[in-house]
Amino acid sequence: MNAPEPPLLRIVYLSTAMESYTPQSLQAFSDDICTRNRATNITGAMAFNGGNFLQVIEGPAYVVDDLFEKISADPRHAFIDVLQRDIVEQRIFADYGLELCSFGDTPAASQQEFRTIREFLNHCPGMTPDLITRGLMGFFIERVGRIRAA
Repeated sequence: MNAPEPPLLRIVYLSTAMESYTPQSLQAFSDDICTRNRATNITGAMAFNGGNFLQVIEGPAYVVDDLFEKISADPRHAFIDVLQRDIVEQRIFADYGLELCSFGDTPAASQQEFRTIREFLNHCPGMTPDLITRGLMGFFIERVGRIRAA
């Protein structure tokens, strides 16, 4: 008899980068994460605006919890805000070890877009994690589509 599949966990978080990244170093960082994620059955997406990360992590609960503990202890991240931590029935980013996208077309635009997202989240205390995540997923999916079409 096969063991039952472990529950899927999704964590969505915002954090402040404590290091500077060039486009090349960010891509190398993303490629490394993608390789590790695929090896551990983790999927997700990450956006970076030059100073902040917005990331979605999905996978077996025990693996996601372990990964998030490592992220939380990683000195490259600070001021981590967990927006969602829920058991889910299916993955949104099932085809992505890690999809990297940017917030805006220029550093100023990306900073403004991030501030808009954070201000929105701070001023909507009645928003449920599910509604927040759906909005963020729309953001990611629209960005990923643009990146892949380019």
